[in-house]
Amino acid sequence: MQAFRDGRPGAKSSSPNLPAAPKPAAPAVPGIDEAAIDAVYRRYTEAHRQAQDPRPALTLDKIRERLRVQIPKVLAEKNCRRVTLDVAVEDGKVRLKAWPVKE
Repeated sequence: MQAFRDGRPGAKSSSPNLPAAPKPAAPAVPGIDEAAIDAVYRRYTEAHRQAQDPRPALTLDKIRERLRVQIPKVLAEKNCRRVTLDVAVEDGKVRLKAWPVKE
């Protein structure tokens, strides 16, 4: 059998021993710096553990994804440039809260 590389039968790869390219960095969340996201994630996982929330904790990537969608809405709605993130437990469920920072 012939190997299929580069979409052609029998074609040889030009760089078979090179590692795969690293994933591109996720786009930044507007209005929040990366250190704040990391800090709130640590508080979130700790609150999730203490509250014994029956839902599985979100991953850091999933939180970033949700923040990338929600934070621009908060910034526009509250007419601000930045938000502060907080962790709250409501009815036994862990929630992230975004508070507008007026400058």
